[in-house]
Amino acid sequence: MDVHPPHAPLHTWRDFWIHLGTITIGLLIAIGLEQSVEALHHLHQRHALEADLREEARKNLILMDIDYKYFDTARPWFDAMRKNVDDARTSGGKIIAAYQTPPFDLRNTYWPDAPFWKTAKDSAEISLLPRDEAGMFDLVYTQQDLMKTTALTYDDKVTALAGFENRFAAVPSDRPVPDLSRMTPEELGQYSAMLTDAENEMLRFRYLTELAYGITQAAKNGAQSDEELLRMIGARPAEPAKAAAAH
Repeated sequence: MDVHPPHAPLHTWRDFWIHLGTITIGLLIAIGLEQSVEALHHLHQRHALEADLREEARKNLILMDIDYKYFDTARPWFDAMRKNVDDARTSGGKIIAAYQTPPFDLRNTYWPDAPFWKTAKDSAEISLLPRDEAGMFDLVYTQQDLMKTTALTYDDKVTALAGFENRFAAVPSDRPVPDLSRMTPEELGQYSAMLTDAENEMLRFRYLTELAYGITQAAKNGAQSDEELLRMIGARPAEPAKAAAAH
Protein backbone atom coordinates (compact mmCIF):
# COMPACT_ATOMS: atom_id res chain seq x y z
CA MET A 1 0.00 0.00 0.00
CA ASP A 2 1.48 3.39 -1.07
CA VAL A 3 1.16 6.38 1.26
CA HIS A 4 0.93 9.66 -0.69
CA PRO A 5 1.57 13.10 0.79
CA PRO A 6 -1.43 15.42 0.94
CA HIS A 7 -2.09 17.44 -2.24
CA ALA A 8 -2.74 20.56 -0.20
CA PRO A 9 -0.51 21.86 2.60
CA LEU A 10 -1.56 21.08 6.17
CA HIS A 11 -2.45 24.38 7.84
CA THR A 12 -3.66 23.17 11.22
CA TRP A 13 -3.09 20.41 13.73
CA ARG A 14 -6.62 19.25 12.98
CA ASP A 15 -5.71 18.74 9.32
CA PHE A 16 -2.59 16.85 10.40
CA TRP A 17 -4.47 14.46 12.71
CA ILE A 18 -7.19 13.87 10.11
CA HIS A 19 -4.57 12.96 7.52
CA LEU A 20 -2.68 10.73 10.00
CA GLY A 21 -5.92 9.04 11.01
CA THR A 22 -6.80 8.40 7.36
CA ILE A 23 -3.41 6.78 6.77
CA THR A 24 -3.75 4.67 9.94
CA ILE A 25 -7.23 3.45 9.06
CA GLY A 26 -6.05 2.58 5.56
CA LEU A 27 -3.14 0.58 6.95
CA LEU A 28 -5.41 -1.25 9.41
CA ILE A 29 -7.83 -2.13 6.63
CA ALA A 30 -4.98 -3.45 4.48
CA ILE A 31 -3.60 -5.54 7.37
CA GLY A 32 -7.07 -6.85 8.19
CA LEU A 33 -7.68 -7.85 4.59
CA GLU A 34 -4.31 -9.59 4.43
CA GLN A 35 -4.99 -11.49 7.65
CA SER A 36 -8.48 -12.43 6.44
CA VAL A 37 -7.07 -13.83 3.20
CA GLU A 38 -4.43 -15.76 5.16
CA ALA A 39 -7.06 -17.11 7.56
CA LEU A 40 -9.23 -18.24 4.65
CA HIS A 41 -6.20 -19.90 3.08
CA HIS A 42 -5.42 -21.74 6.32
CA LEU A 43 -9.06 -22.78 6.64
CA HIS A 44 -8.95 -24.17 3.11
CA GLN A 45 -5.71 -26.03 3.93
CA ARG A 46 -7.27 -27.43 7.09
CA HIS A 47 -10.35 -28.70 5.25
CA ALA A 48 -8.13 -30.23 2.55
CA LEU A 49 -6.02 -31.98 5.19
CA GLU A 50 -9.13 -33.29 6.98
CA ALA A 51 -10.46 -34.62 3.68
CA ASP A 52 -7.12 -36.32 2.96
CA LEU A 53 -7.00 -37.95 6.40
CA ARG A 54 -10.58 -39.21 6.14
CA GLU A 55 -9.88 -40.59 2.67
CA GLU A 56 -6.79 -42.29 4.09
CA ALA A 57 -9.00 -43.78 6.81
CA ARG A 58 -11.42 -45.09 4.16
CA LYS A 59 -8.61 -46.84 2.28
CA ASN A 60 -7.18 -48.31 5.48
CA LEU A 61 -10.59 -49.74 6.36
CA ILE A 62 -10.55 -51.62 3.05
CA LEU A 63 -7.20 -53.19 4.00
CA MET A 64 -8.56 -54.18 7.40
CA ASP A 65 -11.63 -55.74 5.76
CA ILE A 66 -9.25 -57.94 3.77
CA ASP A 67 -7.54 -58.95 7.01
CA TYR A 68 -10.90 -59.90 8.54
CA LYS A 69 -11.49 -62.33 5.66
CA TYR A 70 -7.98 -63.66 6.23
CA PHE A 71 -8.65 -64.26 9.94
CA ASP A 72 -11.93 -66.03 9.24
CA THR A 73 -10.21 -68.43 6.83
CA ALA A 74 -6.84 -68.89 8.55
CA ARG A 75 -8.09 -69.79 12.01
CA PRO A 76 -9.96 -72.96 10.90
CA TRP A 77 -6.81 -74.04 9.05
CA PHE A 78 -4.65 -73.61 12.16
CA ASP A 79 -7.16 -75.53 14.29
CA ALA A 80 -7.47 -78.38 11.78
CA MET A 81 -3.71 -78.70 11.31
CA ARG A 82 -2.98 -78.70 15.02
CA LYS A 83 -5.63 -81.39 15.57
CA ASN A 84 -4.14 -83.57 12.82
CA VAL A 85 -0.66 -83.17 14.26
CA ASP A 86 -1.72 -83.78 17.88
CA ASP A 87 -3.79 -86.84 16.95
CA ALA A 88 -0.82 -88.34 15.11
CA ARG A 89 1.59 -87.52 17.93
CA THR A 90 -0.56 -89.15 20.62
CA SER A 91 -1.63 -92.18 18.55
CA GLY A 92 1.66 -94.01 18.96
CA GLY A 93 2.15 -94.29 15.20
CA LYS A 94 -1.36 -95.53 14.44
CA ILE A 95 -2.38 -92.27 12.73
CA ILE A 96 -0.37 -90.58 10.01
CA ALA A 97 -0.84 -86.82 10.12
CA ALA A 98 -2.23 -85.36 6.91
CA TYR A 99 -1.03 -81.97 5.76
CA GLN A 100 -3.69 -79.55 4.59
CA THR A 101 -2.48 -76.88 2.21
CA PRO A 102 -3.49 -73.40 3.45
CA PRO A 103 -6.11 -71.71 1.25
CA PHE A 104 -3.68 -68.83 0.69
CA ASP A 105 -0.18 -67.65 1.50
CA LEU A 106 -0.20 -67.18 5.28
CA ARG A 107 2.00 -64.11 4.90
CA ASN A 108 -0.61 -62.39 2.76
CA THR A 109 -1.69 -59.88 5.41
CA TYR A 110 -2.15 -56.12 5.24
CA TRP A 111 -1.82 -53.19 7.57
CA PRO A 112 -2.74 -49.49 7.42
CA ASP A 113 -0.60 -46.94 5.64
CA ALA A 114 -0.23 -43.28 6.65
CA PRO A 115 1.34 -41.17 3.86
CA PHE A 116 -0.95 -38.16 4.40
CA TRP A 117 -0.49 -38.21 8.17
CA LYS A 118 3.30 -38.55 7.92
CA THR A 119 3.52 -35.74 5.36
CA ALA A 120 1.33 -33.49 7.51
CA LYS A 121 3.54 -34.12 10.56
CA ASP A 122 6.77 -33.56 8.62
CA SER A 123 5.49 -30.31 7.09
CA ALA A 124 3.91 -29.04 10.34
CA GLU A 125 0.48 -28.96 8.67
CA ILE A 126 -0.85 -30.69 11.79
CA SER A 127 -0.89 -27.24 13.43
CA LEU A 128 -3.76 -26.33 11.08
CA LEU A 129 -6.04 -28.74 12.93
CA PRO A 130 -7.76 -27.85 16.20
CA ARG A 131 -5.95 -29.33 19.18
CA ASP A 132 -8.68 -31.88 19.96
CA GLU A 133 -8.89 -33.08 16.38
CA ALA A 134 -5.11 -33.39 16.02
CA GLY A 135 -5.03 -35.43 19.23
CA MET A 136 -7.80 -37.67 17.94
CA PHE A 137 -5.98 -38.42 14.70
CA ASP A 138 -2.80 -39.12 16.65
CA LEU A 139 -4.75 -41.71 18.67
CA VAL A 140 -6.05 -43.30 15.46
CA TYR A 141 -2.62 -43.63 13.89
CA THR A 142 -1.03 -44.83 17.13
CA GLN A 143 -3.54 -47.69 17.24
CA GLN A 144 -2.87 -48.47 13.60
CA ASP A 145 0.87 -48.61 14.35
CA LEU A 146 0.21 -51.16 17.12
CA MET A 147 -1.77 -53.23 14.64
CA LYS A 148 1.08 -53.04 12.12
CA THR A 149 3.68 -54.05 14.72
CA THR A 150 1.64 -57.12 15.64
CA ALA A 151 1.11 -57.97 11.97
CA LEU A 152 4.88 -57.96 11.43
CA THR A 153 5.42 -60.16 14.50
CA TYR A 154 2.81 -62.58 13.18
CA ASP A 155 4.53 -62.58 9.79
CA ASP A 156 7.80 -63.55 11.50
CA LYS A 157 6.10 -66.52 13.18
CA VAL A 158 4.51 -67.66 9.93
CA THR A 159 7.89 -67.35 8.19
CA ALA A 160 9.48 -69.49 10.92
CA LEU A 161 6.66 -72.03 10.49
CA ALA A 162 7.36 -72.23 6.75
CA GLY A 163 11.05 -72.71 7.47
CA PHE A 164 10.26 -75.67 9.74
CA GLU A 165 7.91 -77.19 7.14
CA ASN A 166 10.58 -76.89 4.46
CA ARG A 167 12.75 -79.32 6.42
CA PHE A 168 10.21 -82.03 5.56
CA ALA A 169 9.17 -80.89 2.08
CA ALA A 170 10.23 -82.72 -1.08
CA VAL A 171 10.65 -79.36 -2.81
CA PRO A 172 11.44 -76.38 -0.55
CA SER A 173 9.44 -73.28 -1.47
CA ASP A 174 7.73 -70.20 -0.08
CA ARG A 175 4.62 -72.34 0.40
CA PRO A 176 6.08 -75.73 1.36
CA VAL A 177 4.09 -78.96 1.44
CA PRO A 178 5.76 -81.01 4.20
CA ASP A 179 5.55 -84.78 4.47
CA LEU A 180 4.39 -85.07 8.08
CA SER A 181 5.10 -88.82 8.12
CA ARG A 182 8.80 -87.94 8.22
CA MET A 183 8.41 -86.15 11.55
CA THR A 184 9.26 -87.87 14.80
CA PRO A 185 6.86 -87.51 17.76
CA GLU A 186 9.15 -84.82 19.15
CA GLU A 187 9.13 -82.94 15.85
CA LEU A 188 5.35 -83.25 15.67
CA GLY A 189 5.20 -81.73 19.14
CA GLN A 190 7.45 -78.89 18.02
CA TYR A 191 5.29 -78.35 14.95
CA SER A 192 2.12 -78.26 17.08
CA ALA A 193 3.68 -75.68 19.39
CA MET A 194 4.67 -73.49 16.43
CA LEU A 195 1.14 -73.73 15.00
CA THR A 196 -0.28 -72.71 18.36
CA ASP A 197 2.18 -69.86 18.75
CA ALA A 198 1.40 -68.51 15.28
CA GLU A 199 -2.36 -68.77 15.80
CA ASN A 200 -2.17 -67.00 19.16
CA GLU A 201 -0.24 -64.15 17.55
CA MET A 202 -2.83 -64.03 14.77
CA LEU A 203 -5.59 -63.69 17.37
CA ARG A 204 -3.69 -60.81 18.96
CA PHE A 205 -3.34 -59.29 15.50
CA ARG A 206 -7.09 -59.64 15.04
CA TYR A 207 -7.87 -58.03 18.40
CA LEU A 208 -5.74 -54.98 17.61
CA THR A 209 -7.28 -54.84 14.14
CA GLU A 210 -10.74 -54.66 15.69
CA LEU A 211 -9.66 -51.74 17.88
CA ALA A 212 -7.99 -49.97 14.95
CA TYR A 213 -11.03 -50.59 12.74
CA GLY A 214 -13.46 -49.04 15.20
CA ILE A 215 -11.59 -45.79 15.75
CA THR A 216 -10.54 -45.51 12.09
CA GLN A 217 -14.16 -45.82 11.04
CA ALA A 218 -15.17 -43.14 13.56
CA ALA A 219 -12.49 -40.81 12.18
CA LYS A 220 -13.71 -41.46 8.64
CA ASN A 221 -17.27 -40.69 9.69
CA GLY A 222 -16.39 -37.24 11.01
CA ALA A 223 -15.25 -37.51 14.64
CA GLN A 224 -13.27 -34.42 15.65
CA SER A 225 -12.13 -35.28 19.18
CA ASP A 226 -11.31 -38.25 21.39
CA GLU A 227 -14.70 -37.93 23.09
CA GLU A 228 -16.61 -37.98 19.81
CA LEU A 229 -14.52 -40.89 18.56
CA LEU A 230 -15.12 -43.00 21.66
CA ARG A 231 -18.81 -42.18 21.65
CA MET A 232 -19.10 -43.23 18.00
CA ILE A 233 -17.50 -46.63 18.68
CA GLY A 234 -19.89 -47.22 21.57
CA ALA A 235 -17.56 -46.68 24.52
CA ARG A 236 -19.39 -46.22 27.81
CA PRO A 237 -19.13 -42.71 29.33
CA ALA A 238 -17.39 -42.40 32.68
CA GLU A 239 -19.64 -42.57 35.73
CA PRO A 240 -20.29 -39.05 37.14
CA ALA A 241 -18.64 -39.77 40.51
CA LYS A 242 -15.56 -41.26 38.88
CA ALA A 243 -15.40 -38.48 36.32
CA ALA A 244 -15.55 -35.86 39.09
CA ALA A 245 -12.88 -37.67 41.09
CA ALA A 246 -10.63 -37.75 38.04
CA HIS A 247 -10.64 -33.96 37.98
